Amino acid sequence: MNMVSIGESCVDLYTEQERVFAGGISLNFALHAKESGADSVSLVSRTGDDPERGQLVGLLESRDINTSHVQRLIGQTATCEIALAENGERYYPPGGYKRGVLNDFVLTDQEWDFIETQDVVVSMFDHSHPFPFLEDLLRRPMRGKKVMDFGDWDDGRGDHRLVWPFLHRLDLAFVSGTEETIAAFSEYSRDIDGILVVTMGAMGSAAVHKGRISSAAAQTVQPVVDTTGCGDAFQAAFTVSYLRNGEISEALDAGSAKGAEVASYLGAFHPQIFNI
Repeated sequence: MNMVSIGESCVDLYTEQERVFAGGISLNFALHAKESGADSVSLVSRTGDDPERGQLVGLLESRDINTSHVQRLIGQTATCEIALAENGERYYPPGGYKRGVLNDFVLTDQEWDFIETQDVVVSMFDHSHPFPFLEDLLRRPMRGKKVMDFGDWDDGRGDHRLVWPFLHRLDLAFVSGTEETIAAFSEYSRDIDGILVVTMGAMGSAAVHKGRISSAAAQTVQPVVDTTGCGDAFQAAFTVSYLRNGEISEALDAGSAKGAEVASYLGAFHPQIFNI
């Protein structure tokens, strides 16, 4: 299984803990997909020309991630400030996300050629700043499976119709939501071939396919240290498991286990050493 993750790589800033980690949805997905058994994983992203680039690329290469399409642009690597509540839930302080060079992220012809050779193509829908290549990614015919992360449903202000036009072009779609999200998509899913997976944190997860709902409980974590990256890890493990074995329930369990693992330590994956 050859997989490419397209989108965000950044530096996570834990100001209260005075710690700095590599992060970003697409980078996290790539690392966890490789850990979950994907044969080959590539990241297509952008970094700045600052010292953080060398550390990000070095970390990825140490985990056997192909970084030949992590281009260096003039400017700052994206950064994201992360704060933690007492129960380990992460939240983002207002104004703490700096997109940096991701604002100039445009796929090249060579990258499109590479993407179209992959078995699995994964990207993300950023409600606040959609990547300019997203429509092309969904429209282009590809031999590989298409997977999309729609993020936290609250970012879409709860209007499920914003996602519906995309679903018939996807094999897997992920969203962080609630029981209401599952109910809203259940009937619509009868008319599409893809699977919608809803993650609900401590409330577990569910996959909706052709009107049928498969559910899994969240695994217990004591204590929850940090929920940053749990969703990315869940998605990576689910994707690898489902596309390899075709079993939804097995994939939900794999995702739950990986998400629980990540919640048990600080940062979106482990171990890592990242200094600035």
